[in-house]
Amino acid sequence: MFTRIIFVISILFFSSAQAEVLSTISYSGKKGPVIIEISLEEFTKTYRNVRQVAPNTPPAKKFFQEYLRYRIGLEHAYNDPSLVKSPSIRNMLADPLLKEGFEQLLYKSLAEKKLKGKIAKLNKTSQKLSKSIMLKFYRNNPEFDINFIVISFPVDPKPNQIKEAHSRATKIYNEVRKSKKPFAELIDIYSDDRLSGRINITRSRHNIYPTVYNRLKKMKNGQISAPIKTATGFFIVKLNRKIPFGEANRTQIKAAYFDEKRSKILKQYFNSLKPKYKVKTNTSLLNKIR
Repeated sequence: MFTRIIFVISILFFSSAQAEVLSTISYSGKKGPVIIEISLEEFTKTYRNVRQVAPNTPPAKKFFQEYLRYRIGLEHAYNDPSLVKSPSIRNMLADPLLKEGFEQLLYKSLAEKKLKGKIAKLNKTSQKLSKSIMLKFYRNNPEFDINFIVISFPVDPKPNQIKEAHSRATKIYNEVRKSKKPFAELIDIYSDDRLSGRINITRSRHNIYPTVYNRLKKMKNGQISAPIKTATGFFIVKLNRKIPFGEANRTQIKAAYFDEKRSKILKQYFNSLKPKYKVKTNTSLLNKIR
């Protein structure tokens, strides 16, 4: 999952002299000790930017572990002479957008260089999946036909704004439960995003918020959920139907299988780099991020 997210990340680097330091990554470089600081502001903005474009972004604490893997992988790439002749290039890129693009490409290049064989083998395997393997995978990763009402949060919501949104969502849910009108009409009456909520498309794990997806797996066809909290608001979801395996797109199943297995390969590789780096994290600051 993170391999998809990382390419839409807006990584903004700030001077840590006056910023609160969320975490440090330290290691022994060729010219002596190296300390990389991750400020609270840097990570918070990165996390919120990603949440706006990726519905399956995990909670802040889990995302931070993925972000650490990215930053450690990036340090490893900067110090790989087959990719970068001098790590000092990090201080030569003055434009933030240029640096962002360069580092995303550098991270991707490291993964491709080190894992090219394994990824190629996985790709061949994914293209030749048997029906039984696809069925087993699909049982845990089904697709859904849904419509929804969303009560949105403002950007960077305060606790009282979340509370107000929940109160509004609860009132709407109670009205929806009593109403005899078609759900499509209720979307037009109550939803803050009428267009998206009315679109009838098959939705997979990768384009539904995790909290919504997990609730859908427990629902019955035709059921309407109580308000479900996500990163951007509360969703009241109607499950029209769970898509049976026989109607599912086999190409998409193979692609989803490949993505999941590739993510595990990447995670294992970047986790293997961790012992070479010492990480210290201010957990009290991390707990503040919502």
